[in-house]
Amino acid sequence: MTRRLSVPPRIVFALCLLLAGLLPVRAQLLVQVKADRADYLPYEAVKLEITLRNNTGTPLIFAEDDPRAFLRFDVSSQKRQLVLALGNLPPNPAAGLILNAGEQKLLRVRLNEHFPLQEEDVYQVQVIAGHPRLDRVYASVPVSFKVNAGVTLWKTEFGVPAESLDAPVRRRQLSLLQFRDGPEGGLALLVEDDRRVYGVERLGPSISGFKPQCELDGNSNIHMLSLFRPRLVQYRVYDFNLRLLQERFLVPTEGSTPALVRDPEIGRVGVTGGRAAVEGRDFRRVEAPAGK
Repeated sequence: MTRRLSVPPRIVFALCLLLAGLLPVRAQLLVQVKADRADYLPYEAVKLEITLRNNTGTPLIFAEDDPRAFLRFDVSSQKRQLVLALGNLPPNPAAGLILNAGEQKLLRVRLNEHFPLQEEDVYQVQVIAGHPRLDRVYASVPVSFKVNAGVTLWKTEFGVPAESLDAPVRRRQLSLLQFRDGPEGGLALLVEDDRRVYGVERLGPSISGFKPQCELDGNSNIHMLSLFRPRLVQYRVYDFNLRLLQERFLVPTEGSTPALVRDPEIGRVGVTGGRAAVEGRDFRRVEAPAGK
């Protein structure tokens, strides 16, 4: 005689929930969010890509003057349960958006332009969308990221060129940071003063055996020489706001390693040693770090 297996109702209910979670969900309004990194430096741009797909079979118009048609962000952290928007005015990047039936659109947002994310912490963001024609709101799967300040390897002061000989010199600080970025760690430049941060720029991995070099020229342009990957040296020039002006790649040769040189009389800075890297042989453009 075959015995029937008796399963408690609570276990059956739990199994149903588990199986339901494994099945794909076809939401009327699909909302997805993705961050471009898992780790950020303080004041570095936190770039989000938001995907909206209209599965309602009818166009959805997110009118700018209708608060019921919205895309909002819920931001929290380990230290603070809720992170409030700057000025308590959260952004609505969907304002004015027309999403036709079956259409999918990609929206890009710099989250820290709207939320204070400069403190070292683990943050979580969820995107929530609503529309007056829908009977419910739809939310993305939350995405998490860390903000780590890293370690300051060195710091120096410099002045911004004045508009006239009588104008006071504006003082800024330039710092080289080492931070956690995969197994090797990374390097970054930071320009700031007592009132604001002007820029944060990643340089590449921190690789032992090559000491990064930095010099300021007579116009307060920042010349940076660092190792982009083994046997590929990156030479970059930034202005005093940390905007990229020039980029070159060099390869060390036997007995000759790229180095920065500065003319002490006129403050001109250049690079000597090694040879110019040949694109397609020594590196591919896709390897080169993107500008700001």
